[in-house]
Amino acid sequence: MFMTTFRALSLAALVAAGAVAPAAAQDKVTFKISHGYPASHFLIEQGVQKFADAVSAATGGAVAFELYPANQLGKDHLATVASGIAELALVTPAIAGGKLPLTAVSELPGLANSSCEYSHKFWELAKEGGILNEAEYKPQDLHVIYVSTVPPYSMLTATRPTPTLDAVSGLKIRVAGGAMNKTVTALGGAPVQIPGPEMYDALTRGTVDGSLYSHMALAALKLEDVMKYSTSGVKLGAGSVVLVMSAKAWDGLSDSARAAITEAGAATLDAQCSWQDEQEATATKRLVEEKGWEIAELSPEQVALWTERIATVNEDWAKELDGAGRPGTEVLNAFRAAAQ
Repeated sequence: MFMTTFRALSLAALVAAGAVAPAAAQDKVTFKISHGYPASHFLIEQGVQKFADAVSAATGGAVAFELYPANQLGKDHLATVASGIAELALVTPAIAGGKLPLTAVSELPGLANSSCEYSHKFWELAKEGGILNEAEYKPQDLHVIYVSTVPPYSMLTATRPTPTLDAVSGLKIRVAGGAMNKTVTALGGAPVQIPGPEMYDALTRGTVDGSLYSHMALAALKLEDVMKYSTSGVKLGAGSVVLVMSAKAWDGLSDSARAAITEAGAATLDAQCSWQDEQEATATKRLVEEKGWEIAELSPEQVALWTERIATVNEDWAKELDGAGRPGTEVLNAFRAAAQ
């Protein structure tokens, strides 16, 4: 907790005053950052934009960034970095076209209890020397700047409450990717893969009955008024993003610029996850008091049933990747063992 608070304060200090000397020996460079979210989305306002401002301040303007929201440079953000269209991208692994299958470990159920716990565990694997970095990012010539995982998902629905497994049966539940498919299937629902920005239309048209999602993330996509039920008591995974930079761009930076980016990335991770955890508590209260949501607390018997149903999801996911020649079990075990 001390380190989280310290780094959150460090982000503000970086923006206000700069933490390292400007990269005087390096001419000013401006990097493009590609992402698929609206500029007003919390992942940008509380994450990417603050990171960019912190680096610019810390380097005295020697390193600056231009943000390109809403897929302006293309929907395949890893491809935009690989091709040099952008030097950085905020990537959502669940919709990365199968290019980051091991990173889906952060979507698995029951592995953490908060945004900060998920994010720090994820970072241990994704940072330099971590198993995800070695197996998934370095082979694609990517340098990971920071990661962020939202608070753990609940079962959210528009059509009926789900206080029991029987109530979940047959419901069409929106998911972002393959790992969540397994969770919904295990609970008796029918997973439907839909990108986040398309959820509003899917819910209002009845294409899906609900979603695995965090309460705090609903407002960003105007979803608070199209769903009205939530189930509490079991953690059903979470969604993550990764800010990556091309290895070529990273290697071309001065030591002081790399230090500024590294410090800003660490501070952004801590500040963003703390903000997200606070917002989850605030949003949950608002949904009940202002939006009329019904949040059902699962009974101990139902918690046991739900937990039993999803108990094999993680191992099945890992074995599937093992069978494809990827270290799924090793990554899962590393995530479980990672420091919080």
